Amino acid sequence: MGYGLRGAIWGVALLLVVSGQGAFALPPGVAAEVVDLQGSGERKPALNASWVPARAQDDLSTGAFVRTGPASKMALVFADETQVRLHQNPLLQVKSVAGSAGETTTLRLELGRAWSQAKRVPDGLQLESPSATAAIRGTSWELDVDSAGTTTLAVLTGSVEFFNALGRVTIAANEAAVAVVGQAPVRIVLSNPHDRVQWVNALKFDPRHFAPWASRSPALTAALAAVDRNNIAAAKSLLDSEREHHSRDIAVYSALGEMELVSGNFDRAIAIFRDGLVVAPRDPELLSQLVRAQLLSDRVGEAEATLAMPRDADTGDILVAVGETARRQGQAQSALANFARATVVDAGNDRAWYSLGAAQNELERTIPARRNLLQALKLNATGAGYEGELGTLETFVNRFDAAEQAFASALQANPADYVALTGLGLLRLKQGRPQAALDALLRAGVMEPNYARAKVYTAIAYYQTGRHSDAIATLRQATELDDKDPLPYLLLSQIYTDLFRAGDAVQASREALRRLPNLKSLNQVANDQQGKANLGFALAFFGLEEWALEVAQQSYYPYSGASHLFLADRYQGDFNKNSELFQGFLTDPIAFGGSNRFSTLVPAAGNYATLGNTYLRSSEQRLWNPYARLNGVVDWFTRGAYFIDAESGVGTTQSSNADPNGRQVPVKGDERIELYALGVGSLVTEQLGLFGYTTKIRDTVILRNFTNTEGDLRKDRADVGASFRFSPTSMTWLKFGRTNEHRAFERYFVPNENATAANGASSSFSGRPEEYQARHSMDLTPTDHLAFGAETARDLRTSEFFQGSVFTTPSGNISIGFLDDRRVKLSSRHGYVSYTKDVLPALSVQGDLFWQQFKQDIDDFQASLIIIGDTSTPLTLRTLANVTDTRWNPRAGVVFKAGSVVVRAAWQQWTQPASVSTLAPVATAGIEIDDRLVSAGGNAKRGVLKVHFEPNDLTALGGFVDYEKVRNLGQSGFRIPTPQIEFVDLLRNAQISNVTALDLAEGTADFDAGRTTSVGITVNRILTPTLSMAAKYVRARNEADIYFKDDAGNLTVATGIAKIPFVPRDFFSAGMTWVTPQRIYFSAQAVYRSRRFVDRDNTEASALRADWNGQAIAFWETPDKRWIFGVAALNLGSKGFAERYLADVRFRF
Repeated sequence: MGYGLRGAIWGVALLLVVSGQGAFALPPGVAAEVVDLQGSGERKPALNASWVPARAQDDLSTGAFVRTGPASKMALVFADETQVRLHQNPLLQVKSVAGSAGETTTLRLELGRAWSQAKRVPDGLQLESPSATAAIRGTSWELDVDSAGTTTLAVLTGSVEFFNALGRVTIAANEAAVAVVGQAPVRIVLSNPHDRVQWVNALKFDPRHFAPWASRSPALTAALAAVDRNNIAAAKSLLDSEREHHSRDIAVYSALGEMELVSGNFDRAIAIFRDGLVVAPRDPELLSQLVRAQLLSDRVGEAEATLAMPRDADTGDILVAVGETARRQGQAQSALANFARATVVDAGNDRAWYSLGAAQNELERTIPARRNLLQALKLNATGAGYEGELGTLETFVNRFDAAEQAFASALQANPADYVALTGLGLLRLKQGRPQAALDALLRAGVMEPNYARAKVYTAIAYYQTGRHSDAIATLRQATELDDKDPLPYLLLSQIYTDLFRAGDAVQASREALRRLPNLKSLNQVANDQQGKANLGFALAFFGLEEWALEVAQQSYYPYSGASHLFLADRYQGDFNKNSELFQGFLTDPIAFGGSNRFSTLVPAAGNYATLGNTYLRSSEQRLWNPYARLNGVVDWFTRGAYFIDAESGVGTTQSSNADPNGRQVPVKGDERIELYALGVGSLVTEQLGLFGYTTKIRDTVILRNFTNTEGDLRKDRADVGASFRFSPTSMTWLKFGRTNEHRAFERYFVPNENATAANGASSSFSGRPEEYQARHSMDLTPTDHLAFGAETARDLRTSEFFQGSVFTTPSGNISIGFLDDRRVKLSSRHGYVSYTKDVLPALSVQGDLFWQQFKQDIDDFQASLIIIGDTSTPLTLRTLANVTDTRWNPRAGVVFKAGSVVVRAAWQQWTQPASVSTLAPVATAGIEIDDRLVSAGGNAKRGVLKVHFEPNDLTALGGFVDYEKVRNLGQSGFRIPTPQIEFVDLLRNAQISNVTALDLAEGTADFDAGRTTSVGITVNRILTPTLSMAAKYVRARNEADIYFKDDAGNLTVATGIAKIPFVPRDFFSAGMTWVTPQRIYFSAQAVYRSRRFVDRDNTEASALRADWNGQAIAFWETPDKRWIFGVAALNLGSKGFAERYLADVRFRF
């Protein structure tokens, strides 16, 4: 049934189990809901009503009272989203609940302890007690009222105003106060306020775990009988009596300690387990329970010391404890190894199977995780969190109907299962239902406020519902719960970027980078077409390109689409760009369905549209470009994404033609462009992804001369591919691409002023490049990374050029005609293997070996005809140029990190294939190949040394030395450009551009062979949270060789007589970026280039003088991000290229 009827059935079941849909959705007139009750509890609707037993999912109205019994706890969620936990023996009254602006939620705690957390309270929350009132404005705290009415307030986050008629104090986070009846509140000091709320947890006593001991322990048998009667207090009393009499029965200590853990008395539980170890100092069960208690109370060092104590055996439970300790310290591989060993040692231990499956699920190793979680459920169908974790797994892999089934089953058995509620929240987020997600996550949060996963997803729900400050505050709480996890910081970076808080975004991304080794998975983070999930995105947004590139390379992960897509924007050459872009969309085929406004933070279903219009003006062109773009993520038969783009361009061109006398004749033309693009992607299964993309371009220019000279371009491109994940670190990519290109230039005719001479020309070109590519990447071990693949490409190009001239002389007419008919066949093949070894955390080496073959077959026929009067002189020349170049091309690199310094060195040798992209690695040790100087079939040898240094959190310095030797196929007499594809970057759906990311190359260098040595320095600096600067200087020395035919027709070479085109001796750029929370985004750049040449022969006519030029781009968007306005000025002051001005307006919905 897929995503249809079966999913709907389980969705209805969940509606019956989880009562609310909304934020926070309760039936009209209902003030709160009892989410969970452990032990005994009662409620009554009014002061004079009778008490009745309370149960989970009971509704409470305004005026109602609740209380719990001894050793009992209750969880409540209110209509205004306030979360409350009650400890044993409290009395709480619901006096009023805010339902609209101007109202205040008022609760009264007459006796006992209450923990509460409030986010969405329009005009605050007040919690009264007999001695004082606490006025809350969004925070978490605990209130404790004793039998005399004395009230102790401990604030965990935020601030609380604590007052009565005699005075008031304001209590900040990690502070406390006390109020005695008849006295003003006073501030007091608590060593650790968080220790006071250890009782706020979702732990439950599981009698099943202790049942095997009952037959040997009369005390335990009696205690379990009391538990069956829901009398936890009696059970604890029985066991505590045995302990006081120094019982030798270790089951007494084991069960009693567990009960104290559930009650939140962690110190007492630890003491009880230690007492048990006095009786049996090597008992693995008691040792494992002690470790668990120490981990729950954040005593990781003590847990390690406990594990170092001698024990009778490595049982399943003790190995689980070892694994949990490693997991807590971010040692994922050690945790997995110990959990797996536990399943071998004790195959009947359901906790071992669950722990292994849950740890694998965190890493999204979903196939073995599913197998192990199912085994845990087979052994214990009611295991706490087991089915909820399985539902979360199915949510991870987009099997939403299976997830609905698992959550419905888990919540039917236990409506307060916080693991299932958290997973259900993620499911609703991914379905594009953030309000329903928040409903489930609030329930999870009140049950287990220290569950970091729930905090992260709650923050995402807040953000998706427009509650940005609540999202930020909740993610900050998540960072405190798990200070090793980079995910909350990554999400914070995305949020800050969305909100144009560039400085905050950069700092959050740096915190994430510091914790990168502990990253579990990025698969549940919403990526987009520009790789927003990459840790370098915030730096790029702030115009710090070199810094962003370094961070992207440090965090590079070949199995993440974000790594590839982000690098596609950082690389300058088209070959590298296309390669990373296609690898990114193959790895994450739904990335281009992402939101065009606010990030969804997780891959959520949704449909988006952009309507816009761009106006371009220069001395050469005027163009109006209206466009419409649709994209989205959908759940039809499976999870998929789509992108549709339709554009038209209407404008004029301005050019000049030379008549036979050399006079430049200005001519105006009319241009019409049509562009259509379609992209589709699908995650067919959790392992198989499919991707397809096609474009159709029509560009026609008709000159306003009497022959209506016409230039026409028709180009179609299609790419399809597939990826298959064998595991999170083993993946295969397959891709096929083809272009059909046709160009025509017709009816060109230019006479001179007196019509005594005329020039005419026509040309046509057809090309059909195509490529087939395959790659497999895998991690042999966590420090050994292997990739290998094979590719083949071919290109058939045909072109015809005709030029004719007619002259009228006193002796008669002279006609000259020239025809060039060329057929080119290009083909390339290569296979490769790439191996990277992380020798040390600070040292990695890479070695690649490519076998590459390139063939170029050219059949060029030239004919000329000269007619003078009645005499004709025909000349013909046919040239066959066949080249086959086969070679082994090695690459090697090393990366060394020492504190804030990163050194990269690489040697690269490669041959440019006859394809527009590759699936092979395009970087060696984080240094991308230089694809700008090498034409199809050309070979480059290059050595690079780069140094990156961050002296502080606001500055990044860089330096490099780069030597490259290039030999193109000029020795054959022909240089064939590399195939190109246009508009593939449309899939990136970029919303904002920065001048520092623009390609500063002025053109494609056409030369036969050459050498270049360059040295450079870069500076990236954050000046203020809203202002940054970036500068770069490069000094280059280069020379080019020219191949030519001598008088005898032999091909010869002149070495070092020219300069490589478009490569200046000196290059300097300086730019700035200004970003404000008012959503103003401005970037500008000044560029200096020394004298350089345009053509291969370095003619003076082609020389470009040294010049400065500048460019600037500005954007402003509305707070709801629906409207965005942009303007740009490019090539300002350039002596070689026309200044360009653009204006763009977009409406997004």
